[in-house]
Amino acid sequence: MSSASTIPYRPSQSVRVVYEPDGTPLYCGRDVADVLGYKAPIKAVQRAEGVTLYRRRVNWRSPKDCRRFSAEVLCLDRQGCEKLAEFRKEGSRDAARWVTTEMIQKAELERPQTQKPPVQQDTVMAAPPADEHWPPVDVRGFEAKLDAIIAQCVMMKTQIGSLYGAQYAGQLSERTV
Repeated sequence: MSSASTIPYRPSQSVRVVYEPDGTPLYCGRDVADVLGYKAPIKAVQRAEGVTLYRRRVNWRSPKDCRRFSAEVLCLDRQGCEKLAEFRKEGSRDAARWVTTEMIQKAELERPQTQKPPVQQDTVMAAPPADEHWPPVDVRGFEAKLDAIIAQCVMMKTQIGSLYGAQYAGQLSERTV
């Protein structure tokens, strides 16, 4: 599950940010379009040309009553936010400037610390263990154990047949075949 945070724009508006496991911020497309003043923010995000959309499922906390819920959102990367701000039809220049500068900078600063994977060096394949380390296996012992197990199964089948009748023992043989 990705981590998430919000970046406030105005008291009634904010942009939700989803951080990928590698720390890359993705911005909730609806929130960005809403800040930019689009009348139909979801349609604006879906119809934006040249924008890569990411569908992410994230746990959010409601700002009104602090309830937690999970939602699937369409997210934009940095280039998508810049294109959406560039092609806005409505809204103010201040909102576009805030999206392209302040919002992206704040998201970068609030990026969760990720542990960098250790650098993998070229490993030389270990040689298979020499036969001298592994004792030879006596296969005849295994054959004797298997024969004993099979003999027990046959004896159990005959006992079941004598207790419950030959008809039940016949059903057992049909199932096992």
